Amino acid sequence: MMDYTRAERVEPENPRLFVSRSAVHISEGNLKDAVQDCDRAIKLDPNDADAWYNRACADYMGRNNEGALRSLEKAVKLKGEHADALFLRGVVRGEQYKESAGIVDIQSALAINPKIPGGWMSLGVLQFENQQYQEGIESFTRAIDADDSELMVAYYYRGDCYYHLEDKDNACINWRQSAKLGDKDAQFIVKNYCQTDAETIPKKPKKRRNTVIEF
Repeated sequence: MMDYTRAERVEPENPRLFVSRSAVHISEGNLKDAVQDCDRAIKLDPNDADAWYNRACADYMGRNNEGALRSLEKAVKLKGEHADALFLRGVVRGEQYKESAGIVDIQSALAINPKIPGGWMSLGVLQFENQQYQEGIESFTRAIDADDSELMVAYYYRGDCYYHLEDKDNACINWRQSAKLGDKDAQFIVKNYCQTDAETIPKKPKKRRNTVIEF
């Protein structure tokens, strides 16, 4: 931050300086200053897709999904293959219960960059919510194969996909993995469903994962 302050004195009209500094503010959770730097960058260069993307990140982290979506529309219009902007727009649309549109955006983002942190996990969750269980299994498998940091949740959701496809054996294989990693809901299901002759889960817990963007 001290270096950026010095740089601002040298090149106060350099929009990329403010784009870069806004990223530091976002990483530190300093959203007010991040927005100010993004706005300064946009004023100097309204065609900088990264400035609009950073503005969207700050709004999203501040729970302003409508503001984030407006900025993401501008970012994607300026740079159609901005994978991070497409991914975040998909996440925002998913949180607005527009799962189908969110799925399209996240798939587009992963086609550009299949290694977006949390990308396959987020896609799988939206597919699950949209009752696309077979597609969800494939996405959660990609997350698991990538040794995603959310393995416990990925196994849980993959088990839930199999459950909705009436495949108890595979559902329980995944729930046992999730339970072994510490998921309380999975532990309940293993005890009350997998270790019994029950055809359905009694008082089945329902998850909806909160997607976290890694900036």
